[in-house]
Amino acid sequence: MHAEGIQKLAASCLSPHDAISLGIAALTPAQTEKLAGVKRSSLSLSYFDIDGKPLRHFWRVRFVGPSPSGAFGEPLNADRYRQSPNTIPAAYLPRTLPWIEISADTDRAIVITEGELKAACAAKYGFACIGLGGVWMFRHKQTRFLPELEAINWSKRNTFIAFDSEVNDGTRPDLLPAQILLANELRKRGALVHIAVLP
Repeated sequence: MHAEGIQKLAASCLSPHDAISLGIAALTPAQTEKLAGVKRSSLSLSYFDIDGKPLRHFWRVRFVGPSPSGAFGEPLNADRYRQSPNTIPAAYLPRTLPWIEISADTDRAIVITEGELKAACAAKYGFACIGLGGVWMFRHKQTRFLPELEAINWSKRNTFIAFDSEVNDGTRPDLLPAQILLANELRKRGALVHIAVLP
């Protein structure tokens, strides 16, 4: 694994060994360019359904290392992620957890957060945590609730929405409607929804 990938994993309290268990691979700039059209080092984030089977139609990469800059120092391609074109979002279910069992056991709380690496870190420490690519990425114009989320029994399940602190600290009030809509979709399915306000 390249140094940029190790550094990014470490920032999320993950090791290269954890990455192997999660199906996360380090891609060189050439490999990333072939897959995503951007010549930068990245981490390839594998997605799985509730049965633990890979979502082969869907991929997502997390760029790592410094962003490239232009001739005058301006940032080029400052995006942090890229996903397979013409695909709807998917929910990230860390494959280190038994999601079939978790889905059926409504006594087990589930946390929903932003980002695959945060969900992977939470899973490492025993939390049943689902990662979203962004606060709005629980839905799409084709569906109000992603298939991976629909596959879970939410009835009377304690469910914690733990988005980044900027959602609740007033710095990004534009993101609050996403949190409200996600909470409403979960409540419609019987979930007992709690909002985790992070420092």
